[in-house]
Amino acid sequence: MKRASIWMGLAVLALGGTLLAGCGSSVAQKVQPTAVAAATFKNSALLVGTADLAASLDSANQVIVDVRSNYAAAGHIRNAVSLPYGNFNVAGTTDLKSPAEIAAILGAAGITATTKVVIYGQNNNPDFSAGRVFWLMESVGAKDVHVLDGGYDKWLSDGNPAATALPAVTPATFVPAVDSSKSATKATVLANYNNGNYAIVDSRDATDATGTKTGANLPYDAKHIPNAVNVLTGDFVNADNTVKSYADIKALLESKGITAGKTVITHCYVGYRSGQEYFYFRLMGYDVSNYDGSWTEWNADPTLPTASRINGNLLESGDLLAANLDSANQVIIDARSAADYAASHIKNAVNLPPGSFDKGGAGIDSTDLKSPADIAAMLGAAGISNGTRIVVYAKDVDANAGRVFWMLEYLGAKDVHVLDGGFDKWLSDGRATVTTATAPTAATFTPVPDGSKLATKAEVLAHYADASTAATATYAIVDSREAADYATKHITNAKNILTTAFLNADNTVKSYADLKAVLDGNGIAAGKTVITHCYVGYRSGQEYLIFRLMGFNVSNYDGSWTEWSADATLPAAASTP
Repeated sequence: MKRASIWMGLAVLALGGTLLAGCGSSVAQKVQPTAVAAATFKNSALLVGTADLAASLDSANQVIVDVRSNYAAAGHIRNAVSLPYGNFNVAGTTDLKSPAEIAAILGAAGITATTKVVIYGQNNNPDFSAGRVFWLMESVGAKDVHVLDGGYDKWLSDGNPAATALPAVTPATFVPAVDSSKSATKATVLANYNNGNYAIVDSRDATDATGTKTGANLPYDAKHIPNAVNVLTGDFVNADNTVKSYADIKALLESKGITAGKTVITHCYVGYRSGQEYFYFRLMGYDVSNYDGSWTEWNADPTLPTASRINGNLLESGDLLAANLDSANQVIIDARSAADYAASHIKNAVNLPPGSFDKGGAGIDSTDLKSPADIAAMLGAAGISNGTRIVVYAKDVDANAGRVFWMLEYLGAKDVHVLDGGFDKWLSDGRATVTTATAPTAATFTPVPDGSKLATKAEVLAHYADASTAATATYAIVDSREAADYATKHITNAKNILTTAFLNADNTVKSYADLKAVLDGNGIAAGKTVITHCYVGYRSGQEYLIFRLMGFNVSNYDGSWTEWSADATLPAAASTP
C-alpha cells in the first residue's frame, strides 16, 4: 500500500512545521529554456534546454542529477551525479522514504535546499523518472529545481558529448521543509473529485489492449476515479520527446476541460507518471499536487467511488447524488410522469417529463422536439443554464432518462449526468424522498444545437452502406426496437440491440467489460461512428447514453423508424429466417 499520508505527518516535524509555498518561484532563475517556452510558459524557467545546460555545466551552486539506472554503463552528462529514482523508495516498494532519509540522500550528492538542480532522465516519455524526482524534491523543500527538455536522448541527439568520469562531490546539508500542498492524499481526492474547481488527472494507460490487466494495473477506461480526466504523458511531448509548446498544451488541456484556474491533482498507478505530469502542470502555472498513493491506494479501498467507463462521469451514482443534493449550480430533473413526481421524488428535483418537450398532437411528427427556443424557455424556467450541472433520473435508466439526456446534450448543455438505476434504485437503497414540489430560480438557457448529436434521414441514407458486416465498415446503425418488429423489417445493415442488453438485473448500467462484450458481440468496435434509432427516438436516446459512456462518436436518429418506414423509397430489409 502506498504510504500517502507519511508526508502529512512529517510536515510538522520539518523546520517546526513551516510550509514552503510557491516552490521554484522565490529564487532567481539563471538558466532559461528555449525562446518559445520562455515567452509562453508561466513557469518557463523550470524547463532547461540542452544548449542552455551545455553553456552552464560548470556553474557554481548547481548540481546536475542523472536519475537513470544506467548512468555508469551508458555514459552521462559531465558533472552529473547519479541519483537513480529508485534510491528514494523504500526497498522493494514504490513508497517514498521519509523526508529525513531523502534529505540525507540529497545532501550526500551535494544538494542543499537552495542549490540549483537540473534533473534529467532518458527522455520525457516513456521515461517518467525525471518528473518523479522533480516532484519529490519540490515536496521536501527544494526551491530551485529544473528538468532538462528531452532528457539524455535529446542531449546526445543535439551533438553533446557523453562523459564517463565520475564528478567530485562535496557533501552538503539538505534541511527538509515538507510542503504538503505538493502531495495530495486520498482524503483530499475524496473531498474534491466532484468539485468543478478541481481537475483529477489520470495518466494511466487509456485502454488494455491485451485484456489481461487487473486490480491496481487496470487501465483508465476499465475503472477510474469518478470525473478523472485521462491525459497521457505522451500527449505533452513532441516526436523528439521535447515538451510541446505552450499553445499546444493549452489546447490539449482545454479540450479535456482543464481550464486555467482549476486546481489539479495528478495520479497514475503508483505516482511516477503523475510526477511527470505534475511537472507539466507546474510549467503551465497550475496549482497542482501529485496523489502519490494513486490508483493502487484508491482501488484497494472498496468504500471509495469509482467509474468504469470511458466517460463514466456521465453516470451518477446514488452515493454521489445523495452527498450533493444541495450543491449550488445543480438541477436534478425527474423525467417521470407528473403523477409519479407528485407522489414522491428526490429532494430538489424538478419535474420535466420528456413528452413535455415534444410537439404533441397526432401524426408522424407528434414526438418531434419542439423548437430549440421553446425548449430553452422551459429549461430556463426550471433553473437550467448551459453550464448548470444536471442530473437526470427516471424510473430506471430507461428511455425517458436517455431521451432527456440526449436532448440536453444536443441543445448545448455542457454538464449532464444520469442517475444509475434511477428512482427505483434510489428507493431500494433506502434513500429519502419528498413530496413537496421544488420551486426553481429562473435562469437563461441559450440553445446551441449540435448537429453531430442529431442524425437525419439523409445522414442515415448516406451511411447505412458503411454499416455492413465488412471489416472496413466505419458506421454502426443500432436499432433498439423489439426483436419481432426488427425481424419484420429494419433499416438495411442495422444491428438490433435492446436497451435491456445494457442493464443489470437491478437496472443499473453494466460494467465497462460487460458493455464492451455486448458491443464486440455485435461487431461494434471502438472507433466506429454510431447512429441509434428506435420507433420515435426515445429508446435510442437511452442507447445514445450508453455509447457516450463507452466513448463512441454517436448521434440519435430522432425521426427513427417512424420516419424511415413512411418513405417507401428508403432501403429496408427483413431478417433471414
